[in-house]
Amino acid sequence: DINNTDVITPKGKYCFTHIIITIGLGMYTHRTLGLEGENDCENILYKLDNFDFLKDKQVAVFGGGDSALDWSKEIALKGGHVHLIHRRTEFRGNPDTIKGINDITIHIPYVPHQLIKENNNAKKVIIREVNNSSLLELNIDYILVNYGSVPVNTPFNYEHEGNFLKVKENRQVANNVFAIGDCGIYPNKLRRIEPGKKEAIEVFSYLCSLA
Repeated sequence: DINNTDVITPKGKYCFTHIIITIGLGMYTHRTLGLEGENDCENILYKLDNFDFLKDKQVAVFGGGDSALDWSKEIALKGGHVHLIHRRTEFRGNPDTIKGINDITIHIPYVPHQLIKENNNAKKVIIREVNNSSLLELNIDYILVNYGSVPVNTPFNYEHEGNFLKVKENRQVANNVFAIGDCGIYPNKLRRIEPGKKEAIEVFSYLCSLA
């Protein structure tokens, strides 16, 4: 149907008669270590839903916030050994979270330097001391990265200007596809809450007029 638009996601393809894009200044993805070969490693994780599979494993956790400290604590309590690596000498999170836990080895201030891989897994990670550039090699079963998120430009293959979707008549960027809020651009565009609300009202009023 020429009036429908397909949306392809990691979970499959969906078909819609109308689509409203409201992604603000961009979609977000996990901040990576920035090392060569990282994307190919199946044992490098950026989120964690359970800790059971990390029992008796050697795990390197990169990060210094509360989430990284919580991860380290839970893994150690499950019986894993944790190398906690942070680029500063002080944690942003509460260090009392991991106080007195013997199965956590803290490496500060260190940054990731290199991965040593075998097939699609990282077998070792080399970290670099920030002040004197000395290197330390760690044997690992898993690497957990908790560096937060970064915005990613997602123009959806529509006409765009810089990071923004070009908005046409009735807030459309294409046939039956609309963009409202900070993701769109048009002459005299104001990036504030109230104009965004007005754009939403305009789109829904237009859609109601089609019913």
